[in-house]
Amino acid sequence: MARPRNLSRVAESVDEVDRFAAELDRWLASAAEVDALGRYSTQIAALAAVLRPPLARCRDHVSALAVDRDSGAVYDDCRRADRRVVFLRRLFRRSSRRSAYVPVRSGSGAGSSCSGGTGGRRRRAAGGRARS
Repeated sequence: MARPRNLSRVAESVDEVDRFAAELDRWLASAAEVDALGRYSTQIAALAAVLRPPLARCRDHVSALAVDRDSGAVYDDCRRADRRVVFLRRLFRRSSRRSAYVPVRSGSGAGSSCSGGTGGRRRRAAGGRARS
């Protein structure tokens, strides 16, 4: 017989996987939309190819957990799945934030480079004047 605590814990882990999958899908769609010329399509596709399969396997694994087992074992399996999602999320954030190859949308809706806009701060830090 399924234990309510176990069902709740498994549902919590599945929800976390689904939240990250939705976040990833939104970002990939936005990046593809901003990159209308397709200059970064290879990098965007590579990021999707690296993140989507393990995320899907993680969801399948958590969804298939037997909830009639001991609560400790179910919680351990869910905790392992949660750590996998955290790792994938960190990998995604590092790749999407640090990469200058994927454009981001500015507040006005136009595309801009992730690496732009730091020159003035660097000059000021070095003792020089920043241009306005």
